[in-house]
Amino acid sequence: MTMPHGFLMTTGFADSSQAASAIASHGPTPTDFGIWILVALALAPGLERIVSWARGGKQRREVSFEATYATTEQLDGVRTEIDGRIDRVETDLKTLEKSIVTNGEARRQAIEAKVEGARIEAREMGEKLTGEFFHLGREVTGLKSALESVHSSLGTTQLKLDRLIERSAKGRTES
Repeated sequence: MTMPHGFLMTTGFADSSQAASAIASHGPTPTDFGIWILVALALAPGLERIVSWARGGKQRREVSFEATYATTEQLDGVRTEIDGRIDRVETDLKTLEKSIVTNGEARRQAIEAKVEGARIEAREMGEKLTGEFFHLGREVTGLKSALESVHSSLGTTQLKLDRLIERSAKGRTES
């Protein structure tokens, strides 16, 4: 067995025959075994990856299930729990429905009150406007009759002025 050159220097043997005879006579020490075990454990995950890659990267996986069955008491307990949940949900739904109906009724009443208020206000404004229209109608009628009176007076005054102008023109021509 030939040893590398660096081995002889680290072991302190002069040549490889001395080192080989020392190893053969004494054998590996427990420290050597410990080191080799640590090296093997450190390299094991890497070797596993290399082997997995060499096989195509596929790992064989197995899944197993143990058959366990529920007892009648367990099923009854689950059924009771589910029935309780269903009852609570139904109760919550009924409460919510009542709340919606109550809120809807309250909203309907509020809307009806607003509509009725708007109707009353519209009636009052209509009555007020009607009164104002009648008042304006009376004033317009009064103004119309006054205007007719003024026109009539103007017409009469115009005729009188025309007569006066004619008389004064006759009187100048005669004198």
